[in-house]
Amino acid sequence: MKRLIFVTILFVLGFCLLGAGCTAEEETTPAPAPAPAALPTLNPMPVKEFDSPSSFPTGLTWDGQYLWNSDYQSEMIYAIDPADGQVIKSFDAPDSDPEGLAWDGRYIWHVDGGNAYKLGQDAKLYIYRIDPASGEATRMFEAPRPGYNAEDLAWDGHYLWYIDGGQDAQTEGTSTIYKVDPDTGVVVKSFDAPGPNPSGLAWDGSYL
Repeated sequence: MKRLIFVTILFVLGFCLLGAGCTAEEETTPAPAPAPAALPTLNPMPVKEFDSPSSFPTGLTWDGQYLWNSDYQSEMIYAIDPADGQVIKSFDAPDSDPEGLAWDGRYIWHVDGGNAYKLGQDAKLYIYRIDPASGEATRMFEAPRPGYNAEDLAWDGHYLWYIDGGQDAQTEGTSTIYKVDPDTGVVVKSFDAPGPNPSGLAWDGSYL
């Protein structure tokens, strides 16, 4: 009889160890949640640096081979070798207040501020399409209004994006971003910039 009871106990214990047949509730501790992955740390150190060709750079764009830089002081546009900062070629900007640049795959787009710091609302701000081989402006139209503070351009593959900077003591800016038809100069849409004094603009394939 004792042997039968002993064998029965062993059988029940074995059944419980296999995870079935036990009526007693076992308290289980949930596995801790995995720690969130650490965000990548951006390295603030420049990979490369060199002096700009002149003393007042205002615009910069990339054509896949060279950097293009416009400069207010020299009133020039430069093609720069990014490997060593050497100027490959240069030509006069279309007007005397060169600002932002954009590349559309064939042409350089450039906005001139029209010396609005001196002329105010009498200034004429123009956007130019420039042949990079000759430096010749092959198309031009007035920059969108209102606003008299031309800052920068971007190209999204179909449209130009133009940014008018904020208002300050000298310039009547509106802090507005405009989407512009490059064939007609017509504004397709516009909206306020996120901050009061926007100055630069770029396109990443999906977003400004």
